[in-house]
Amino acid sequence: MNAKRFSALLLVGILALLVACGGSDPEPTATPEPQPVATEAPAEPTAEPTAVPTEVPPTAEPTAEPTAAPVAEVDITGFTLLDSPEGGYSIQHPNEWIAQGFFGVNLIASDATLLDDPSQVEEGAVIIAIGSPITDLGEGITTPTDAMDEAMTQFDLGGSDMTVVEGPTETTINDLPAAISRLEGAADDGTELSMIVAVVFNEEAQQAVILFGATPIGQETDYIPTLNAIINTVQVFAPTVVETDPTTPDAEGLTIAGALVLGETSEAVVAENGSSGWTFTGVAGTAVDIIVEPTDDELDAVVDVQDSTGTSILPDGEVDDEFDREEILGLAIPADGEYTVVVRGFAAGGGGYTVSVSEAGTASSTGPVVGTGGGTLAYGDTASATLGSGEVATWTFEGGERDVVDVLAATTDDGDLDIVLDIVDSAGNSILEDGELDLSFSQEHARLITLPADDTYTIVIKGFTDDAGDYDVTLKAANNGGAGSILFASDTLEAEETHAFPFTARPGQTVTAIVEPGDDELDLVLSLFNNTTGDEIDSVDLSFGIEEYTFEVTELDDYYFQVSGFDAEDTGDYDIVVFGGEDTYFELAYGDFVVGELGELAFLDYIISLDPGDDFILDLTPYEDDFDVIITILDFDGNVLQTTDEMVAGAAESVQYTFGDEGSVIIRIEGIDSTGSFNFEVQ
Repeated sequence: MNAKRFSALLLVGILALLVACGGSDPEPTATPEPQPVATEAPAEPTAEPTAVPTEVPPTAEPTAEPTAAPVAEVDITGFTLLDSPEGGYSIQHPNEWIAQGFFGVNLIASDATLLDDPSQVEEGAVIIAIGSPITDLGEGITTPTDAMDEAMTQFDLGGSDMTVVEGPTETTINDLPAAISRLEGAADDGTELSMIVAVVFNEEAQQAVILFGATPIGQETDYIPTLNAIINTVQVFAPTVVETDPTTPDAEGLTIAGALVLGETSEAVVAENGSSGWTFTGVAGTAVDIIVEPTDDELDAVVDVQDSTGTSILPDGEVDDEFDREEILGLAIPADGEYTVVVRGFAAGGGGYTVSVSEAGTASSTGPVVGTGGGTLAYGDTASATLGSGEVATWTFEGGERDVVDVLAATTDDGDLDIVLDIVDSAGNSILEDGELDLSFSQEHARLITLPADDTYTIVIKGFTDDAGDYDVTLKAANNGGAGSILFASDTLEAEETHAFPFTARPGQTVTAIVEPGDDELDLVLSLFNNTTGDEIDSVDLSFGIEEYTFEVTELDDYYFQVSGFDAEDTGDYDIVVFGGEDTYFELAYGDFVVGELGELAFLDYIISLDPGDDFILDLTPYEDDFDVIITILDFDGNVLQTTDEMVAGAAESVQYTFGDEGSVIIRIEGIDSTGSFNFEVQ
């Protein structure tokens, strides 16, 4: 489950509580539409960014051993057991309280009017319990405190303004690790609430329960002890899964809707609390594309592909990557036989959908995207516009095969516009790895996207729901899509280390470096130095994530980008991309991967420095069939040391060179009566 799915779980709880305690929504729905979380995205750097030191993460203080949660002074002998096998938990509540729920989500209220007519309720209490596999809560969440911290970052989901007044406190509930927090704040209608949030883990069963309890401020004495008592009755266990045979039409919970024909699209409806199956015949050694697209807004489809025994053949089990269209592309068929595409609704929802299976690589596209606003962009352009409620803005641009582009869409007002960003080709297919982006609230940034072909591409911008507001969209490309080189490298930063990425550049060149840590806890500093004088020109440290610096060269000289940790003891993996024009000469190292495109000079030069006796291998692949490439090794006086040319246009070239005492040599990639682009790796 990705971060947005955890947001959905939180939204179920928060909305139900706010509504039941006086919120403006009419009643909770079975399949809520989650709001993305407002998060601060890395600042877009300028040509001369000012170094901003990143705040040092606080040093962790020793954590006290968890203690058992205090037993509330409430007699639970008259409590009623509510068992949620599909949610993997049970909970007890006062006999006179009312409970209702669906598929692992249960709302328990002190009075039936809290469920029937929330807008008229002025007193009482409610509690929401939500079961979830621990692995579905998000990457890096391994303890109740981790889950609590994630929940705390997302408390604006329901429009509430909550403040943590106590916790998170590590504890145990029925011998299971747990975390509890107390919050206070206002619901949408202004009702002041006192709230309890608890997370309980059963690590052996890999199951978690998230609980939200609330009562209006002023009624804590009447209801907080009872909410605490209810929370302390929670038991967590492995959820019960109904095993079904997908080949049996009347298997419990599964309805076989029909058989799929390769290349054709079928329609069906999946019932609430049910699942819908479509069979197809698979041939070992082949691969298929499967597309499932809801036709009802209420349905968030969850898709699986099972063999005749009911075992999933998907690498990670059933798929729920999006809130609309689900794509399973290039699925390998392991053996001859009958397979079933199984569709269900998230949170037991239901609704209509379409499904298709086709040969891998031939899945029907959604067609060209046509928006209600937008325009045309070129590399380097920034446009300002207003997105109306329910509108989709489309910005087109001409891109070349292997252009590396960067698209930033950011709100420019204080409105409620939550931007969703996508980049699609002329057939309407997204070229982003995971489809449209909605990772933050105020801006979305698609970085270092390699275009697959010469085509007309479209930047698609819309609101998460019917949001409206002003925004800017910026389109950039490495070297503006022109001649030059893009260097890709990865490394591990050890304590006390700094890593240098040298280059030589002539006046008028623009050289950009982008570094991304492999660990969210690694805070990197990206600096620029003059390699001749050793002077630092500038540095940037704007976030814990990606750092970017663009350098406008004013004089011919040797320079280098330096990667270091904000703290000298920082360690971790990182990736770096550096790109510059045809008058920028990168110094290479083992493992570097380079993409280059020749321009008017008809050659590109690189530098490599090794000790006597060391050697390197360079394997080069041209991208164009008519591109004839020659590789030449030169010393710094221009003398040819070695050359290789297969004499065949479009053929790969390989050279191995062993160093004498020259120290550094020039690698020249040159076109013979032709021009084009290429890649190579230094080994």
